[in-house]
Amino acid sequence: MSAAAVGDGGGRLAGAARRLLLLARPRAPEALPVVFDRRRVYVLPTGFGLFFFVLLATMGVGALNYNNNPALLLCMLLAGTALASLIGAHLQLSALAVHAVGAEPVAAGCGSRPDLQPPP
Repeated sequence: MSAAAVGDGGGRLAGAARRLLLLARPRAPEALPVVFDRRRVYVLPTGFGLFFFVLLATMGVGALNYNNNPALLLCMLLAGTALASLIGAHLQLSALAVHAVGAEPVAAGCGSRPDLQPPP
């Protein structure tokens, strides 16, 4: 085994670290309109989403343990519905364009309402 083959793992780790720093670096402001493509839309789990996952996992394990086919069907139906709604939300937010950004000045700690306008 050559020394280059042994040292290759460190190069991959350094490359991954460089890519992570590129993701975390501050970016220059973008000119309006900003279009969010599918790579810039993230669907992140919420507290309810995590609860729903634990509920489905518990229901699935219980249905498998007791050999209960209707409960398995309900579990898979709910999981499929959740995945379809995640994909639908992602597709709705893809190609979203921000044409104007504005907000009224507010004091610290107060809520702010951004001025959102539909595209022309």
